[in-house]
Amino acid sequence: MDLLDVSIVREGDPVNFINFNRTIFLGVMKKVYKGCLAVAVEIHQENYRRIGEKEFVEFILAFKQKAYRCMAQVVGNASSGGLQILLLNSPKIVASLERRQFRRLQTIMDIDYCFLPISSRYESLSKIEHLWFKKLKRSFTVDISAGGVCLITYEDNVIEQQAIVSMNIKEQQVTTLCSVVRIESAGDNKNQKTALKYIDADRKHIQLIDSFVLEKAKEQ
Repeated sequence: MDLLDVSIVREGDPVNFINFNRTIFLGVMKKVYKGCLAVAVEIHQENYRRIGEKEFVEFILAFKQKAYRCMAQVVGNASSGGLQILLLNSPKIVASLERRQFRRLQTIMDIDYCFLPISSRYESLSKIEHLWFKKLKRSFTVDISAGGVCLITYEDNVIEQQAIVSMNIKEQQVTTLCSVVRIESAGDNKNQKTALKYIDADRKHIQLIDSFVLEKAKEQ
């Protein structure tokens, strides 16, 4: 197996650890060294298991154009403030996958949304007036990825609009600012399938969505 070129890894990158039962828990890259990587893992998250020193672990590193499934040995670990810090030796590539787009999961789940006025263009959630968050209405998703979400909506002529959406992912409330990418008929005269692209969201929430999609995809 080839070694991963660690020069492409950045601090803050998500690390999706794969359990023996194919569930996933999330780590975050803390430091990149020449011969090893330091990863922080929150111990209170779902599916977490404690990883021991000298243990071999598998994990996924996903970048814009490519994702790598890797294996590495734990050469050191410590616990501090609800975190397990893992020191991994140079990862070996088990498999690689070209990523022309984010992995998309077809799933039906509750989601709240509100279209924003076409006369206003927002760059961040913090700039949106509070009254729009009070106008969120309930719907359900068609599919979801770390790049956007497709959901059922009930309005016409919203192709150039922005929207806010809010959904519960792994017991955390995730709210994002989005733009409308595409609208298709949902098969009747009332409903639309509306594809949205995330414009602004907490980076941890995007990592959470990506982890959720990877985990659920493995179950299918």
